[in-house]
Amino acid sequence: MNRSPSIQAAIRCVAGAACWLLAIILTTGPVTGVAQSEESLVTITERERIREALRWSCRSDADDQMAGGGAVESQKDLKRRNRKIGVGFTVGYPDDSEVVIEIFGPAGQIRRVHVSITDMLGRPSVFVRADQDCSIISGRVFRYATDAGAAFALAGLDENLTPTGVEEPVDPPFPAVNQSGFNPTEPDSNRIRVALVDSGVDYRQRWLMARLARGKDGRFAGYDFWDNDDRPFDSNPARSAFFPARHGTRVASVIVNESPVTELVPYRYPRSDMHRMELLIDDATKQGVRIMNLSLGSRDREQWMAFEKAAADSKILYIVSAGNDGSDLDQMPLFPASLELENMIVVTSANDDGTLARGSGFGKNTVDLLVAGEDRLTRAFGGVVTESSGSSFAAARLSAFAACLLSNEPDLSPVALKRRILGLASSIGVDVTAAGFLKLSTQHDRGACKGIPDAPRPGPVSRTMEISYGVMPSVVETERLEFSATLVRVSPDDWPDENTTTMLSEAAGLLSQCNVRFKSVEVIDVTARLEDRQISSAAMGRLVDAAEGASPRIFLMHDTLQEIEFGAQAIGRSNARRRPKLKDTIWITGWTPHPGIALAHELVHVLADSGLHKTQSDNLMNLETSETTRQLTQAQCGQVRNIGLGNRLLRRAGNH
Repeated sequence: MNRSPSIQAAIRCVAGAACWLLAIILTTGPVTGVAQSEESLVTITERERIREALRWSCRSDADDQMAGGGAVESQKDLKRRNRKIGVGFTVGYPDDSEVVIEIFGPAGQIRRVHVSITDMLGRPSVFVRADQDCSIISGRVFRYATDAGAAFALAGLDENLTPTGVEEPVDPPFPAVNQSGFNPTEPDSNRIRVALVDSGVDYRQRWLMARLARGKDGRFAGYDFWDNDDRPFDSNPARSAFFPARHGTRVASVIVNESPVTELVPYRYPRSDMHRMELLIDDATKQGVRIMNLSLGSRDREQWMAFEKAAADSKILYIVSAGNDGSDLDQMPLFPASLELENMIVVTSANDDGTLARGSGFGKNTVDLLVAGEDRLTRAFGGVVTESSGSSFAAARLSAFAACLLSNEPDLSPVALKRRILGLASSIGVDVTAAGFLKLSTQHDRGACKGIPDAPRPGPVSRTMEISYGVMPSVVETERLEFSATLVRVSPDDWPDENTTTMLSEAAGLLSQCNVRFKSVEVIDVTARLEDRQISSAAMGRLVDAAEGASPRIFLMHDTLQEIEFGAQAIGRSNARRRPKLKDTIWITGWTPHPGIALAHELVHVLADSGLHKTQSDNLMNLETSETTRQLTQAQCGQVRNIGLGNRLLRRAGNH
């Protein structure tokens, strides 16, 4: 049977581009079954079917039959936001396995091709991504313990379908209690148990493991109501088993970051049977949960009937997100947000000024509060630090705040706690919500938790730091030049006095080769939210505005969000043309190796206004600083002195 003209048009090759048969080197021998080995995670059968699927995708004259008994069983349009972006085909085989082919591109063109295989047991097996010529770019393959067992890892593949060595675990066990380093805990009035109902959490991460609730027997609390096991691992494969969404870990990080009194009880929501929400709430009640965060929802009220019944009778405050599709929930109900529960607060995301964030759900009658939920610093699956936005994170912030209040007044009922929270809202945003905007970061009443400023808040200049100079050989015999600097400690926990003094003294000793000395160093400690303790363009701008002082200004940070992760970086005059207010600044993370040498290196960049590096292994301006990169040449010293004087960063000793 030939394809219809519409199908032919959908998979025709790019005009003028050569469609060619993908050459895959296959192991000779008989076709094997589906069992996997360490040497080859993709079987010969799977390789042949991938090859056939890609060959078929680049042939406009191919019919619906494929080699090996495969036949096209169905076709559907692929859409994104109601716009057609490609065509998908399902190919069935006599052994009950399936191959799904997705061809992306406008009519008559191919931009990319995805091929995924489901094995004869209905389990996802292999996925490959190919380019417009049907050449494999990369892939993924599930690793199963046995031919009929459960998956334990998702491994990456290269263009030859060879494992890359990068793997993601699938449903790993909780870390052993004796490996966690934390003592078992029970619910009490000082710690507030918050249930997180989401896609699960990445409980392998030590920062999160330290905040998970545990019972008298030391076992971690929580449950996976999707898979019905005790491993609520962060994974939502609803859209793709090969690229599961990882949402819960990011939400969890916001809650624990903003509420040190919280113990988290993670639940993976029962997507396969939402009636099990009744069992989830029952378990949460037994675990001593006082607050439940639900950063999820759907348009189907029937899915939430069991939740509605159980929640109404419980002594838990439910904090629910309003969604991120920009809809008016008064007109287009979203559940559970649209349920009428006295012990529930519905939250949407605002910008820092209280205005409704783009794409956030709203509703004068349905949505209770606006909370700033944009560009929040989160820890994602695998421990990656990233920025996240949306009503999910606004709800998480409110859950943390509610736990802080409840820790001070543990006898508050859910309704009384809700009343207390709504009473703190301002009138900003009352046109899109019932109660308005709750500015959590500067809220005076945060219960047992400290306030977090919206913007970096500098304290007074604490002191002028004394610097001792070591004896350096080969000092240039010239008049002494001096400079004043401002040290801005944005993350004091990473930079105690002893470490800071040691760093400055070592840097000073290295610069003395050029007869350049610190005249004075003023220290300013800055209180900043977690987002502003990481190096990013936005944080750098806010910090420079907040902390004035003599240049060069040295900012001591916690970490970096830059795509290329440097432990330290400098911005002189030449590389500040697009961001002039950052000129003559240095940024150093808490994990920078050899911080004294790194600071001297960056000071040379600023004083000499040059980004050049040297290749000599002992030169201070080698691209990679180390214990041995300490020397500066006379030419380098001359540039530091001349440019530094010209830019008025250096002054002759005794001159003011």
